[in-house]
Amino acid sequence: TWPPQMDHALRDDWLDQQTETAFTLADDLGSAPWSTLSLPVDGVPVEFHYRESEFGWVLAGSAHGGVHIGAYGRGMSA
Repeated sequence: TWPPQMDHALRDDWLDQQTETAFTLADDLGSAPWSTLSLPVDGVPVEFHYRESEFGWVLAGSAHGGVHIGAYGRGMSA
């Protein structure tokens, strides 16, 4: 969660760190501790890789038509 008065530069730094962490974690989708789950994309079930770490969580997958989908965050768990 964001503190009510967070400095914009600090928020930008945090976002850069989270983005880099997501890319680093997503480099090796085939090994533990990744798990898989199925979520609907346009009504069609799509398999995603999901993982939690001390930095937060990452969700990565590919939908139909070669569209890659990724999400990351902190504070919620699947």
